[in-house]
Amino acid sequence: MRAIEGIGNWVLVVMAAASLVSMIAAFRLDMVVNQDLYSYGLQFNTSWAFTYWDTIRTVFAMAWLNIIVAIGFQIYRIRIIHKDEEQSSNEQVKVEGVAREMDEQKNMDRVAEKEIGECSAATTQTGLCETKEEMEIMPYETPNCEQTESKGTDQVEGQQETETVDSKEEETSQEETQSEETQVIIRWASDEPESS
Repeated sequence: MRAIEGIGNWVLVVMAAASLVSMIAAFRLDMVVNQDLYSYGLQFNTSWAFTYWDTIRTVFAMAWLNIIVAIGFQIYRIRIIHKDEEQSSNEQVKVEGVAREMDEQKNMDRVAEKEIGECSAATTQTGLCETKEEMEIMPYETPNCEQTESKGTDQVEGQQETETVDSKEEETSQEETQSEETQVIIRWASDEPESS
């Protein structure tokens, strides 16, 4: 496509140059007719003069038209090329902007994933640290005879306390069931119809 456009540009340049050469040749012919031929005995007559003037005017008009069209088309092409370059540069800038935004988004996603990973790792580590803090590791000591006796008496006293608490709970539950039974009996007696 660019090769065809280049050939078209050269054709226009050649046409403009040919038109310029033909204008110079027409000027030279006019000088020969108006100056040299009269010195050789040319007689002015309107029959050939009008035809000569029309021909010279047509040659000049066509030459100027070719030159103006060639220059106008070249200016138009330069503007179109400039616009295309601006549009392509704008599109390239937009594409680069979109690519930059996508790269920034990917980087932000990666940073977010790293932060999430670090947070989850930190929570698991802190969870482990908390469990380590909660669990107190006591060193193993060999028991002495006095410690085992005191532990034994402490255990016996603890069992007695739990037995007394259990017996008290049983007594209160029995009293509650007895009071409920008496209430049921009283209600049953009151529900009977009176005989007249």
